[in-house]
Amino acid sequence: MSLRSETLRPSRAIFAFNALVALSGCASAPPPTASIEAAERAIATAEQARVTDYAANELGDARDSLNAAREAVRQEDMGRAHRLAQRARASAELATAGAELATARAELATARAELATARAELATARAELATARAELATARAELARARAVNADMSRSTDTLKQEMQRNTGDR
Repeated sequence: MSLRSETLRPSRAIFAFNALVALSGCASAPPPTASIEAAERAIATAEQARVTDYAANELGDARDSLNAAREAVRQEDMGRAHRLAQRARASAELATAGAELATARAELATARAELATARAELATARAELATARAELATARAELARARAVNADMSRSTDTLKQEMQRNTGDR
């Protein structure tokens, strides 16, 4: 035996042992029950949030991935089943987030429309206030003119009274 063949024997044994452990680990992996249940909960949450109105494609992907994960469990491909269940959960969560985003955008659009209406109403109120102020200024000016005419008429009346008294005294 050479030195080289003695060195290779332990490494072959280690390789064979590692391969055996890896294969036995794959064969005995438990079904990804927790992952599938998490995906089911995420899909149920998405359905309750009426995600189909905004993210039907993502929810469809989640359902497809969940069904594929269940099929992988039936085929005893637990690694694939776990990955598909995680993908289903992620797709359902993406659908929920997309729906929440769409809802938030719709609410923002409504708020903007309400703000525009409020601004228009404010502009109308300001215009009405300006009109009312102008009418008040006109009324004040008319009142001032009426007072001036009234004062002028009072002076004229006083003058006439004085003339009448003088004329009656001259006779």
